[in-house]
Amino acid sequence: ELARDEIPIILEPELLKHIEDNFTRDQRQWKWAIRHSASRVFTITEMYNFLGSAGGDEARAEAWLPTLDEFT
Repeated sequence: ELARDEIPIILEPELLKHIEDNFTRDQRQWKWAIRHSASRVFTITEMYNFLGSAGGDEARAEAWLPTLDEFT
């Protein structure tokens, strides 16, 4: 039961799926950032941004990791 100040939000199925997909992608990208920052001098947020600069493509970002490591 809703409290008096709560308003139910009804989302279209397509929008709900889009939100869920984005949430799942973000979770996966944060996990990647945590794994790859553990052995580097970069913060989790920096590694998350690095993955984002690779278009969110983990394989592409991992291909650039040796180059990143050379600069540190």
